[in-house]
Amino acid sequence: MVHVYNNAGHSATAMTSEFVVPSIYPPGHGIIVDLDPENADVFSDDVDIHFTENVMCARWTGFSHTEHVSFEAGIGTIGESDNILAFGNVQKGTNMYCLNSKSIIANAQLVFLVRVNGTGGSNIAVSNGLRIYNKDILQKSMKIRVGRDCFHFQPVIMTISNTQTKYEMTHSLIIGQRYSLYLDDYDIRNVLNIGTNDGLLDSGDQCYFLTPFTENPYLNVTFVNATKSSLRLKVNQCPRDDIIQMTNLIDLSWKIDSIDSDSRLQYSVAIAEVPNVNLKVLNHIMPFQTPVWTMSTTLHNVEIKEQKEYVACVKVCSNSRCLDFIQSKPFTVELSVPHAMGLSAVLKTNEIYGCLELKVSWDLMNDDFKPAFYQWTLSRDEEGNDQLLKWENVIANASNNKVCSLNPKHQILFK
Repeated sequence: MVHVYNNAGHSATAMTSEFVVPSIYPPGHGIIVDLDPENADVFSDDVDIHFTENVMCARWTGFSHTEHVSFEAGIGTIGESDNILAFGNVQKGTNMYCLNSKSIIANAQLVFLVRVNGTGGSNIAVSNGLRIYNKDILQKSMKIRVGRDCFHFQPVIMTISNTQTKYEMTHSLIIGQRYSLYLDDYDIRNVLNIGTNDGLLDSGDQCYFLTPFTENPYLNVTFVNATKSSLRLKVNQCPRDDIIQMTNLIDLSWKIDSIDSDSRLQYSVAIAEVPNVNLKVLNHIMPFQTPVWTMSTTLHNVEIKEQKEYVACVKVCSNSRCLDFIQSKPFTVELSVPHAMGLSAVLKTNEIYGCLELKVSWDLMNDDFKPAFYQWTLSRDEEGNDQLLKWENVIANASNNKVCSLNPKHQILFK
Protein backbone atom coordinates (compact mmCIF):
# COMPACT_ATOMS: atom_id res chain seq x y z
CA MET A 1 0.00 0.00 0.00
CA VAL A 2 1.36 3.47 -0.94
CA HIS A 3 0.07 6.94 0.12
CA VAL A 4 0.95 9.85 -2.21
CA TYR A 5 0.75 13.55 -1.06
CA ASN A 6 1.16 16.86 -2.98
CA ASN A 7 2.05 20.34 -1.71
CA ALA A 8 -1.57 21.37 -1.48
CA GLY A 9 -2.21 18.58 1.01
CA HIS A 10 -4.09 16.30 -1.30
CA SER A 11 -3.30 12.57 -1.15
CA ALA A 12 -3.98 9.32 -2.97
CA THR A 13 -3.57 5.68 -1.97
CA ALA A 14 -2.38 2.82 -4.21
CA MET A 15 -2.65 -0.86 -3.19
CA THR A 16 -1.31 -4.04 -4.78
CA SER A 17 -3.19 -7.28 -4.94
CA GLU A 18 -2.76 -9.76 -2.08
CA PHE A 19 0.35 -11.91 -2.04
CA VAL A 20 2.07 -14.32 0.37
CA VAL A 21 5.53 -13.71 1.65
CA PRO A 22 7.61 -16.80 0.83
CA SER A 23 8.44 -18.93 3.86
CA ILE A 24 12.05 -19.36 4.80
CA TYR A 25 11.22 -22.68 6.52
CA PRO A 26 10.43 -26.07 4.94
CA PRO A 27 7.09 -27.76 5.69
CA GLY A 28 6.86 -29.60 9.02
CA HIS A 29 7.12 -33.33 9.59
CA GLY A 30 4.32 -35.66 8.56
CA ILE A 31 3.02 -39.10 9.54
CA ILE A 32 2.30 -41.73 6.87
CA VAL A 33 -0.22 -44.54 7.51
CA ASP A 34 -0.14 -47.61 5.20
CA LEU A 35 -3.61 -48.73 4.07
CA ASP A 36 -5.16 -51.90 2.67
CA PRO A 37 -6.32 -51.04 -0.88
CA GLU A 38 -9.43 -53.20 -0.36
CA ASN A 39 -10.37 -51.34 2.80
CA ALA A 40 -8.92 -47.86 2.45
CA ASP A 41 -10.42 -44.63 3.82
CA VAL A 42 -9.22 -41.62 5.78
CA PHE A 43 -10.09 -43.35 9.08
CA SER A 44 -8.42 -46.72 8.40
CA ASP A 45 -5.71 -48.00 10.73
CA ASP A 46 -2.15 -48.72 9.69
CA VAL A 47 -1.51 -52.17 8.22
CA ASP A 48 1.69 -54.23 8.09
CA ILE A 49 0.50 -56.49 5.27
CA HIS A 50 -2.13 -56.71 2.58
CA PHE A 51 -3.08 -59.06 -0.26
CA THR A 52 -3.46 -56.80 -3.34
CA GLU A 53 -0.48 -56.94 -5.67
CA ASN A 54 0.73 -53.91 -7.68
CA VAL A 55 -1.08 -51.42 -5.43
CA MET A 56 -0.04 -49.41 -2.37
CA CYS A 57 -2.20 -46.84 -0.58
CA ALA A 58 -1.52 -44.43 2.27
CA ARG A 59 -2.93 -41.44 4.09
CA TRP A 60 -1.00 -38.74 5.88
CA THR A 61 -1.27 -36.03 8.49
CA GLY A 62 1.04 -33.22 9.62
CA PHE A 63 3.28 -31.26 7.23
CA SER A 64 2.35 -27.98 8.95
CA HIS A 65 2.98 -24.96 6.72
CA THR A 66 1.96 -21.33 6.18
CA GLU A 67 1.64 -21.40 2.41
CA HIS A 68 0.36 -23.54 -0.39
CA VAL A 69 2.57 -26.56 -0.93
CA SER A 70 2.66 -29.42 -3.41
CA PHE A 71 2.76 -33.14 -2.62
CA GLU A 72 4.50 -36.03 -4.36
CA ALA A 73 4.27 -39.76 -3.62
CA GLY A 74 6.62 -42.66 -4.34
CA ILE A 75 7.55 -46.19 -3.27
CA GLY A 76 10.87 -47.45 -1.96
CA THR A 77 12.47 -50.25 -0.02
CA ILE A 78 14.68 -48.39 2.41
CA GLY A 79 15.03 -44.92 3.93
CA GLU A 80 13.84 -41.97 1.84
CA SER A 81 14.80 -43.47 -1.52
CA ASP A 82 12.06 -43.80 -4.16
CA ASN A 83 13.97 -46.70 -5.77
CA ILE A 84 10.83 -48.73 -6.65
CA LEU A 85 8.48 -46.06 -7.99
CA ALA A 86 9.75 -42.51 -8.53
CA PHE A 87 8.04 -39.53 -6.92
CA GLY A 88 5.02 -38.26 -8.85
CA ASN A 89 2.61 -35.39 -8.29
CA VAL A 90 -0.42 -35.90 -6.04
CA GLN A 91 -3.71 -34.19 -6.75
CA LYS A 92 -4.16 -31.05 -4.68
CA GLY A 93 -6.47 -31.13 -1.69
CA THR A 94 -6.09 -34.81 -0.84
CA ASN A 95 -4.35 -36.56 2.04
CA MET A 96 -4.94 -40.12 0.83
CA TYR A 97 -3.49 -41.61 -2.31
CA CYS A 98 -2.98 -44.95 -4.09
CA LEU A 99 -0.17 -45.87 -6.45
CA ASN A 100 -0.55 -48.58 -9.08
CA SER A 101 2.45 -50.18 -10.76
CA LYS A 102 3.78 -53.59 -11.75
CA SER A 103 6.94 -52.56 -9.90
CA ILE A 104 5.01 -52.96 -6.62
CA ILE A 105 5.64 -56.67 -6.17
CA ALA A 106 4.73 -59.24 -3.56
CA ASN A 107 7.05 -60.60 -0.86
CA ALA A 108 9.15 -57.44 -0.58
CA GLN A 109 9.19 -55.03 2.35
CA LEU A 110 8.06 -51.70 0.87
CA VAL A 111 7.57 -48.18 2.24
CA PHE A 112 5.27 -45.38 1.04
CA LEU A 113 7.00 -41.99 0.70
CA VAL A 114 5.41 -38.52 0.60
CA ARG A 115 7.46 -35.45 -0.31
CA VAL A 116 5.97 -32.02 0.38
CA ASN A 117 7.49 -29.00 -1.37
CA GLY A 118 7.32 -25.33 -0.37
CA THR A 119 9.28 -22.19 -1.07
CA GLY A 120 11.39 -22.78 2.04
CA GLY A 121 12.38 -26.28 0.96
CA SER A 122 10.93 -29.78 1.06
CA ASN A 123 10.40 -32.55 3.56
CA ILE A 124 9.99 -36.32 3.11
CA ALA A 125 7.99 -38.63 5.36
CA VAL A 126 8.22 -42.43 5.21
CA SER A 127 5.70 -45.02 6.37
CA ASN A 128 6.74 -47.87 8.65
CA GLY A 129 6.44 -50.25 5.70
CA LEU A 130 4.38 -53.27 4.73
CA ARG A 131 4.63 -56.55 2.87
CA ILE A 132 2.28 -57.64 0.10
CA TYR A 133 1.30 -61.32 -0.12
CA ASN A 134 -0.13 -63.15 -3.11
CA LYS A 135 -3.44 -64.38 -1.73
CA ASP A 136 -3.75 -67.21 -4.29
CA ILE A 137 -0.38 -68.67 -3.26
CA LEU A 138 -1.26 -68.34 0.43
CA GLN A 139 -4.54 -70.18 0.04
CA LYS A 140 -3.46 -72.85 -2.43
CA SER A 141 -0.34 -73.85 -0.49
CA MET A 142 -1.93 -73.92 2.99
CA LYS A 143 -1.96 -77.36 4.59
CA ILE A 144 -4.01 -77.80 7.75
CA ARG A 145 -3.36 -80.53 10.28
CA VAL A 146 -5.86 -81.58 12.92
CA GLY A 147 -3.81 -82.55 15.95
CA ARG A 148 -0.54 -81.32 17.26
CA ASP A 149 2.32 -80.33 14.94
CA CYS A 150 4.43 -83.47 14.59
CA PHE A 151 7.63 -81.55 13.82
CA HIS A 152 7.88 -78.96 16.59
CA PHE A 153 8.01 -81.11 19.72
CA GLN A 154 11.16 -82.58 21.24
CA PRO A 155 11.99 -85.57 19.00
CA VAL A 156 14.00 -88.72 19.60
CA ILE A 157 17.20 -88.47 17.55
CA MET A 158 19.00 -91.42 15.96
CA THR A 159 22.34 -91.07 14.15
CA ILE A 160 22.19 -92.94 10.84
CA SER A 161 25.46 -93.89 9.11
CA ASN A 162 26.05 -95.05 5.54
CA THR A 163 28.17 -97.91 6.92
CA GLN A 164 25.23 -99.53 8.75
CA THR A 165 21.87 -100.71 7.46
CA LYS A 166 19.96 -102.08 10.48
CA TYR A 167 19.01 -100.03 13.52
CA GLU A 168 17.02 -100.83 16.64
CA MET A 169 14.84 -98.11 18.07
CA THR A 170 16.48 -97.70 21.47
CA HIS A 171 13.76 -95.36 22.73
CA SER A 172 10.61 -97.36 23.43
CA LEU A 173 7.62 -96.53 21.24
CA ILE A 174 3.93 -97.12 21.97
CA ILE A 175 2.55 -100.07 20.01
CA GLY A 176 -0.13 -98.96 17.56
CA GLN A 177 0.66 -95.24 17.79
CA ARG A 178 1.89 -93.42 14.68
CA TYR A 179 5.32 -91.76 14.53
CA SER A 180 6.93 -89.44 11.96
CA LEU A 181 10.48 -90.12 10.76
CA TYR A 182 12.12 -87.05 9.22
CA LEU A 183 15.29 -85.03 8.63
CA ASP A 184 15.70 -81.30 9.25
CA ASP A 185 17.49 -80.33 6.04
CA TYR A 186 16.21 -82.88 3.53
CA ASP A 187 13.10 -84.57 2.24
CA ILE A 188 13.84 -87.93 3.82
CA ARG A 189 12.12 -89.78 0.97
CA ASN A 190 14.79 -88.51 -1.44
CA VAL A 191 17.72 -89.34 0.83
CA LEU A 192 16.96 -92.56 2.70
CA ASN A 193 15.11 -95.76 1.89
CA ILE A 194 13.56 -97.12 5.09
CA GLY A 195 11.83 -100.44 5.57
CA THR A 196 10.76 -102.57 8.53
CA ASN A 197 9.10 -105.85 9.42
CA ASP A 198 8.17 -104.52 12.85
CA GLY A 199 5.40 -102.13 11.88
CA LEU A 200 3.43 -100.36 9.17
CA LEU A 201 5.43 -97.82 7.16
CA ASP A 202 3.82 -95.17 4.95
CA SER A 203 5.17 -92.20 3.01
CA GLY A 204 4.07 -88.74 4.17
CA ASP A 205 4.83 -85.13 3.26
CA GLN A 206 8.66 -85.09 3.39
CA CYS A 207 8.62 -87.84 5.99
CA TYR A 208 7.78 -91.48 6.69
CA PHE A 209 5.06 -92.60 9.10
CA LEU A 210 5.73 -95.63 11.29
CA THR A 211 3.08 -97.54 13.28
CA PRO A 212 5.09 -100.06 15.32
CA PHE A 213 4.13 -103.63 16.19
CA THR A 214 6.76 -103.68 18.97
CA GLU A 215 8.13 -101.18 21.46
CA ASN A 216 11.62 -101.33 19.93
CA PRO A 217 11.24 -101.95 16.21
CA TYR A 218 14.15 -102.50 13.84
CA LEU A 219 14.58 -100.24 10.83
CA ASN A 220 16.35 -101.21 7.62
CA VAL A 221 17.99 -98.06 6.25
CA THR A 222 19.97 -97.45 3.04
CA PHE A 223 21.38 -94.16 1.77
CA VAL A 224 20.17 -92.99 -1.66
CA ASN A 225 21.30 -89.47 -2.55
CA ALA A 226 22.77 -88.28 0.75
CA THR A 227 25.87 -86.08 0.48
CA LYS A 228 26.83 -86.75 4.10
CA SER A 229 28.15 -89.96 5.62
CA SER A 230 25.80 -89.67 8.61
CA LEU A 231 22.44 -88.06 9.25
CA ARG A 232 20.32 -87.25 12.30
CA LEU A 233 17.04 -89.12 11.95
CA LYS A 234 14.28 -87.58 14.07
CA VAL A 235 11.34 -89.55 15.45
CA ASN A 236 8.24 -87.84 16.82
CA GLN A 237 4.85 -89.17 17.88
CA CYS A 238 2.39 -88.08 15.20
CA PRO A 239 -1.24 -89.23 15.57
CA ARG A 240 -3.41 -89.52 12.48
CA ASP A 241 -5.29 -86.37 11.55
CA ASP A 242 -8.40 -87.99 10.08
CA ILE A 243 -9.45 -89.62 13.39
CA ILE A 244 -9.09 -87.85 16.73
CA GLN A 245 -9.85 -88.92 20.25
CA MET A 246 -13.13 -87.93 21.87
CA THR A 247 -12.23 -84.70 23.65
CA ASN A 248 -13.39 -81.10 24.00
CA LEU A 249 -9.88 -79.88 23.11
CA ILE A 250 -8.75 -79.83 19.49
CA ASP A 251 -5.19 -79.01 18.46
CA LEU A 252 -4.76 -77.42 15.04
CA SER A 253 -1.63 -76.50 13.11
CA TRP A 254 -1.01 -75.36 9.57
CA LYS A 255 1.80 -74.39 7.25
CA ILE A 256 2.13 -72.34 4.09
CA ASP A 257 4.96 -72.62 1.58
CA SER A 258 7.77 -70.12 2.34
CA ILE A 259 5.86 -68.60 5.27
CA ASP A 260 7.10 -68.72 8.86
CA SER A 261 5.82 -67.42 12.18
CA ASP A 262 7.52 -64.01 11.65
CA SER A 263 5.43 -63.19 8.59
CA ARG A 264 3.07 -60.79 10.44
CA LEU A 265 0.16 -62.84 9.16
CA GLN A 266 -2.69 -63.68 11.51
CA TYR A 267 -5.01 -66.67 11.44
CA SER A 268 -8.61 -67.19 12.50
CA VAL A 269 -9.89 -70.75 12.97
CA ALA A 270 -13.26 -72.49 13.27
CA ILE A 271 -14.68 -76.02 13.41
CA ALA A 272 -17.55 -77.02 11.14
CA GLU A 273 -19.70 -80.11 10.77
CA VAL A 274 -19.85 -81.55 7.27
CA PRO A 275 -23.42 -82.21 6.12
CA ASN A 276 -24.15 -85.62 4.68
CA VAL A 277 -25.41 -84.29 1.34
CA ASN A 278 -23.88 -80.92 0.43
CA LEU A 279 -20.21 -80.50 1.27
CA LYS A 280 -20.30 -76.79 0.39
CA VAL A 281 -22.72 -75.85 3.15
CA LEU A 282 -20.93 -76.15 6.48
CA ASN A 283 -22.47 -75.87 9.91
CA HIS A 284 -19.93 -74.05 12.08
CA ILE A 285 -20.23 -75.61 15.52
CA MET A 286 -17.45 -73.27 16.71
CA PRO A 287 -17.40 -69.85 14.96
CA PHE A 288 -14.23 -68.18 13.76
CA GLN A 289 -12.08 -67.18 16.69
CA THR A 290 -10.06 -64.03 17.37
CA PRO A 291 -7.02 -64.16 15.02
CA VAL A 292 -3.73 -65.46 16.43
CA TRP A 293 -0.17 -64.76 15.29
CA THR A 294 1.05 -68.34 15.65
CA MET A 295 0.66 -71.18 13.14
CA SER A 296 -0.99 -73.47 15.68
CA THR A 297 -3.67 -73.20 18.33
CA THR A 298 -5.76 -75.23 20.74
CA LEU A 299 -9.54 -74.87 20.69
CA HIS A 300 -11.33 -75.40 23.99
CA ASN A 301 -14.86 -76.57 24.75
CA VAL A 302 -15.53 -77.95 21.28
CA GLU A 303 -18.67 -80.10 21.24
CA ILE A 304 -18.05 -82.93 18.78
CA LYS A 305 -20.05 -86.12 18.43
CA GLU A 306 -19.44 -89.66 17.31
CA GLN A 307 -20.35 -90.75 13.78
CA LYS A 308 -20.11 -87.17 12.47
CA GLU A 309 -17.61 -85.66 10.03
CA TYR A 310 -15.94 -82.34 10.77
CA VAL A 311 -13.46 -79.99 9.12
CA ALA A 312 -11.17 -77.34 10.52
CA CYS A 313 -11.40 -73.96 8.75
CA VAL A 314 -8.55 -71.42 8.73
CA LYS A 315 -8.59 -67.85 7.44
CA VAL A 316 -5.41 -65.89 6.67
CA CYS A 317 -5.80 -62.37 8.06
CA SER A 318 -4.16 -58.98 8.27
CA ASN A 319 -5.16 -56.53 10.99
CA SER A 320 -7.59 -55.09 8.42
CA ARG A 321 -9.43 -58.08 6.95
CA CYS A 322 -9.39 -61.85 6.40
CA LEU A 323 -9.29 -63.91 3.21
CA ASP A 324 -11.78 -66.69 2.47
CA PHE A 325 -11.22 -69.74 4.63
CA ILE A 326 -9.41 -72.94 3.68
CA GLN A 327 -10.65 -76.21 5.15
CA SER A 328 -8.84 -79.32 6.29
CA LYS A 329 -9.53 -82.86 5.24
CA PRO A 330 -12.61 -84.25 7.01
CA PHE A 331 -12.00 -85.89 10.36
CA THR A 332 -14.08 -88.02 12.69
CA VAL A 333 -14.01 -88.90 16.36
CA GLU A 334 -12.43 -92.14 17.47
CA LEU A 335 -15.05 -94.25 19.17
CA SER A 336 -14.62 -96.02 22.46
CA VAL A 337 -11.81 -98.54 22.87
CA PRO A 338 -12.58 -101.46 20.53
CA HIS A 339 -13.62 -104.79 21.99
CA ALA A 340 -13.72 -108.08 20.16
CA MET A 341 -16.92 -110.09 20.47
CA GLY A 342 -18.10 -113.35 19.04
CA LEU A 343 -14.63 -114.81 19.52
CA SER A 344 -14.72 -118.44 18.41
CA ALA A 345 -12.07 -121.12 18.03
CA VAL A 346 -12.09 -124.47 16.23
CA LEU A 347 -9.38 -127.01 16.98
CA LYS A 348 -8.60 -129.95 14.76
CA THR A 349 -5.69 -132.23 13.90
CA ASN A 350 -3.75 -131.57 10.73
CA GLU A 351 -2.65 -135.00 9.51
CA ILE A 352 -0.30 -133.58 6.86
CA TYR A 353 1.85 -131.58 9.24
CA GLY A 354 1.26 -133.76 12.28
CA CYS A 355 0.14 -130.86 14.44
CA LEU A 356 -2.91 -129.17 15.87
CA GLU A 357 -4.63 -126.54 13.75
CA LEU A 358 -6.46 -123.71 15.51
CA LYS A 359 -8.80 -121.47 13.53
CA VAL A 360 -9.99 -118.31 15.32
CA SER A 361 -12.46 -115.64 14.16
CA TRP A 362 -13.97 -112.56 15.80
CA ASP A 363 -16.03 -109.44 15.22
CA LEU A 364 -15.65 -105.90 16.54
CA MET A 365 -18.40 -104.43 18.67
CA ASN A 366 -18.34 -101.25 16.58
CA ASP A 367 -18.42 -101.46 12.79
CA ASP A 368 -17.18 -97.86 12.43
CA PHE A 369 -13.85 -98.63 14.07
CA LYS A 370 -11.11 -99.15 11.47
CA PRO A 371 -8.07 -100.76 13.12
CA ALA A 372 -4.65 -100.61 11.50
CA PHE A 373 -3.73 -104.12 12.62
CA TYR A 374 -4.57 -106.88 15.09
CA GLN A 375 -2.21 -108.74 17.41
CA TRP A 376 -2.75 -112.32 18.56
CA THR A 377 -1.10 -114.93 20.72
CA LEU A 378 -1.84 -118.20 22.58
CA SER A 379 -1.77 -118.38 26.35
CA ARG A 380 -2.49 -120.97 29.03
CA ASP A 381 -4.29 -118.37 31.18
CA GLU A 382 -6.89 -115.65 30.55
CA GLU A 383 -4.54 -112.86 31.57
CA GLY A 384 -1.96 -113.75 28.92
CA ASN A 385 0.81 -114.24 31.46
CA ASP A 386 1.73 -117.77 30.30
CA GLN A 387 2.03 -117.37 26.55
CA LEU A 388 2.83 -120.21 24.18
CA LEU A 389 3.72 -117.82 21.34
CA LYS A 390 4.99 -114.27 21.03
CA TRP A 391 2.54 -111.66 19.83
CA GLU A 392 1.97 -111.85 16.06
CA ASN A 393 0.39 -109.28 13.78
CA VAL A 394 -2.45 -109.26 11.27
CA ILE A 395 -2.75 -106.20 9.03
CA ALA A 396 -6.40 -105.15 9.00
CA ASN A 397 -6.63 -104.19 5.33
CA ALA A 398 -4.46 -106.98 3.94
CA SER A 399 -5.82 -108.70 0.86
CA ASN A 400 -5.42 -112.08 2.57
CA ASN A 401 -5.94 -111.79 6.28
CA LYS A 402 -5.23 -115.40 7.12
CA VAL A 403 -2.08 -115.84 9.15
CA CYS A 404 -0.38 -119.16 9.64
CA SER A 405 2.39 -119.77 12.18
CA LEU A 406 4.14 -123.13 12.43
CA ASN A 407 6.18 -124.37 15.37
CA PRO A 408 6.89 -127.91 16.58
CA LYS A 409 3.56 -128.03 18.41
CA HIS A 410 1.10 -125.64 16.82
CA GLN A 411 -0.20 -124.19 13.60
CA ILE A 412 -2.37 -121.10 14.16
CA LEU A 413 -4.84 -119.73 11.64
CA PHE A 414 -6.71 -116.42 11.93
CA LYS A 415 -9.26 -114.91 9.63
